[in-house]
Amino acid sequence: MACLLILALCLLLWVPALAGLGDGYYTTLPTVYLQGQGAEIYAEKGNPKSERIDEFEVPDGYIGDAAKALIPPLLKGLTLNRWQEWEDEFIARVLPLVEKTALDENGEASNGSGARTNSVSNRKNSAGKYGMNSYIMSYDWRLDPCVIA
Repeated sequence: MACLLILALCLLLWVPALAGLGDGYYTTLPTVYLQGQGAEIYAEKGNPKSERIDEFEVPDGYIGDAAKALIPPLLKGLTLNRWQEWEDEFIARVLPLVEKTALDENGEASNGSGARTNSVSNRKNSAGKYGMNSYIMSYDWRLDPCVIA
């Protein structure tokens, strides 16, 4: 019985693969697809030749020093259920690593940084229909994807 169930589950994996390009794949309405991972963040929005600011290096010994500094507040948090000291220390240790990608107080990228922009053109096929992935937009993962859409 278990072998039959495994066989049935394996066969069901092919159903979405075979149905992917059926009649429902093409439609007269364009679909905007926002990629889940977002895009690389560059120092100059839309300029992939500028510096990538979403990549950061951890200096040698940084993790060990951070762990030594975080253990006492962690133990205090676990024993006394007081976490503010640990949170403050954690933020103080992590913030220098990611501050280049930080947003301003309004939640916007005010320093001119941002994701590359995609050029979007008419993506209709010869039958005048759009595919499900006709408009693929990379987005700034720091910002609200609903606003970007």
